[in-house]
Amino acid sequence: MLKAENLSVHFVVRHNPLVRLKHPDHTIRAVSDVSIELKNGEILGLVGESGSGKTTLARALAGLVRPSGGQVLYRGSDLQKMDAFEFKKYRREVQLILQDSDSTLDPRMRLVELLEEPLKINRHLDKAERQDLVSAIMEKTFIPPSLAGRYPTELSGGQRQRVSLARTLLVRPKIIITDEPLSGLDTILRYQLLKLMLELKEEYGLSYLLISHDLQMISSVCNRVAVMYRGKLVEVMESGNMSSAVHPYTKMLLAGLALGLEEGHDLHHHAEDGQGCGFAGRCPVHLPICHQETPFLKEVSENHLCACHLA
Repeated sequence: MLKAENLSVHFVVRHNPLVRLKHPDHTIRAVSDVSIELKNGEILGLVGESGSGKTTLARALAGLVRPSGGQVLYRGSDLQKMDAFEFKKYRREVQLILQDSDSTLDPRMRLVELLEEPLKINRHLDKAERQDLVSAIMEKTFIPPSLAGRYPTELSGGQRQRVSLARTLLVRPKIIITDEPLSGLDTILRYQLLKLMLELKEEYGLSYLLISHDLQMISSVCNRVAVMYRGKLVEVMESGNMSSAVHPYTKMLLAGLALGLEEGHDLHHHAEDGQGCGFAGRCPVHLPICHQETPFLKEVSENHLCACHLA
C-alpha cells in the first residue's frame, strides 16, 4: 500500500561547526537506503533510539521531506511524479501525527475551530454539515462537548492528543503515521488512547505506521516490527517473533540496554563512505568483517529479515 524503495534522506550542514566536525563532508545521512512496506490494514511498528532516523523516515513517507534518493510509492504511484491534484489526495489519505501535539495545534484557535479547519480545507461542506461531523468525531474520540470553546493551552496532554487524532480522522485517511503518540502520558491515558486508536482502526479500516520507544506496546499491538539504527533498517520481523531477534542491537533494545552506553564505545564508528556496520563500535560480538563490509537485509527465516554478518 505504502512503500519505500531504497529511500535516502540527506541533509547538508552549512552553519553548525560542531555538527560538521562529525560529518567531514558536511552531510547528515538521516535515512540511508531504506526499503519497507506498510500493507493494507496492517499496524507496522518502527523502533530505535532517538536520532536513528525514525521521524525523518516518517516525514518522507508523509511527503513532508523530499528524498535524496530512492522512491516513495503509494498504491504503485511514485510520490515524486504525482501532479498537484494527486499529491493533494495523497496528503489527505496519508496523515502524520507528530509527537509534539502542541506544535500542530494553533494556540489562537479554539478546539471547535481546530476541528473545523481540515473540513474547510479538504471537504466542501456548509457550516451545519461541518458542525455535525465535528460533534460526531468528538463523541468517537471521547472529547467532551464542554471543551469545544477551549484553547489548546487549556487542555491536558491526553486531550490534545485526542484532538490531533480527531483532526486527522476528519479528512478520512487510509494511513496514519504516528510518531510517539503516547509519549508524555500517564499509564491510564496511554491505555485509553491506544485502545481508542485500535477501535478506530477497525471502524475506519486504517493502516498504521506506529513509531515508539515502547517495545512492550509495539510487540502487543503491531503485526510487524522494523528496527532502525543510524538511518538504516537492521531487522524486520513479525511482532510475535521478537523473542527470536537476531541482530545484537535489537537484543539490546529488548533488554533495555541500548541507552546505557559504556564509556569508550564509538558511536561514530560508521564511516562517511558507508563501509562497515554502523553498530560495530557498540556490538559485543563484532568481527573484523563488521568494520569492513556493510551488511544488508537478508531473510534469516520466514518473514524475518536481518542485516548482520552473524545472521
